[in-house]
Amino acid sequence: MDQKNKIQIELNQMAHRLQQRDSRCQQMAMQVSQLAEDRSYLNVQLGNLSKSLREKENELRSLQHQYKILYQTHMSLQSKMIESETKTINMAMQRASSVEITAVSEQRIVPEETKITMSAPDTDEMDEIGQLCSKYVF
Repeated sequence: MDQKNKIQIELNQMAHRLQQRDSRCQQMAMQVSQLAEDRSYLNVQLGNLSKSLREKENELRSLQHQYKILYQTHMSLQSKMIESETKTINMAMQRASSVEITAVSEQRIVPEETKITMSAPDTDEMDEIGQLCSKYVF
C-alpha cells in the first residue's frame, strides 16, 4: 500500500506539474498573440510615419526651390534698383553741373555793370542729390 500511495502521490504531483506547464503555455501563447498585435500596430504606425516623412521631404524640397527663386528675384530687383538710383544720381548731378556751367558762362557773357541775380539750384533738388549721394560711395 505504501508503494501504491507513493505512486498516487507521484501521479498527483505530475498532474499538478502538467497543469502548471499547460497554464504557463497558455500565458505564453497569450503573450505571443499580444506581441503579434503590437507588432502589427507598430508596423502600421511606422508606415504612416514613413509616408509623412516622405511628404515633408517633398514639401521641404518645394519650399527650398521657391526660396531659391524668390532670392534670385530679390537679388535681381536689388541690382536693378541700384542701377536706377545710380542713373538718377548721375542725372541729378549732371543737371546741377549744367546749371553751374550755365551760371558761370552767363556771368562771363554779361558785362560787369549789369547785375543779374542767379539763384543756386533748387534746394529740393540739392537735398535729393545729397540724400542719394549719402547712400552710395563713388
